[in-house]
Amino acid sequence: MAVEVERALNRLKDGAPGPDRVDRKMLRKVPCEDLAVHMNLWLLCGCPPSAFREGNTTLVPKSFNSN
Repeated sequence: MAVEVERALNRLKDGAPGPDRVDRKMLRKVPCEDLAVHMNLWLLCGCPPSAFREGNTTLVPKSFNSN
């Protein structure tokens, strides 16, 4: 599973952090094995952190001249 976590982190772009304020740089500082263990525990107990269940959506209006 740690290999899957590392692949997922490598595919992430350096975007803005989510509601939990954790960005890719912060996640890369944690060993992939530790992240995999935590994610497996959250999946097994069926209770991921509440910040994982939240999101922000920003609506971007189309320009007047777009076709």
